[in-house]
Amino acid sequence: MNLILVKIYIAILLYYVGYGYAQRGCPVWLVDGLERWKNLFPKRSLVTMFHEISASVPPWTSAFWLSSLQRSLAARLAQMSDRCITSKQLYADSFLLGCLNQHNYLLVLKFN
Repeated sequence: MNLILVKIYIAILLYYVGYGYAQRGCPVWLVDGLERWKNLFPKRSLVTMFHEISASVPPWTSAFWLSSLQRSLAARLAQMSDRCITSKQLYADSFLLGCLNQHNYLLVLKFN
């Protein structure tokens, strides 16, 4: 009897828009869960497409007061991701580059 060993590679591709996962744009549960997953399975890949980092709104809205938590969650997500993708050069220049470590990679998609 011959045994065939098959390596299974599992990756998560996350399209991240905070408001898509939590009403106020702060999906703490998602970031905490992905952090646990990465700790349990460190060789598995997390690729995150950042569509939105935080809300840019006037100070009389609740979103303004939550924007620091939104940025903090996005930063945690960027640091644990093996690859980060964004379609906004602004996010790449001002936010994501500061969050990356020597193990992850940033790709900026440009659309014409």
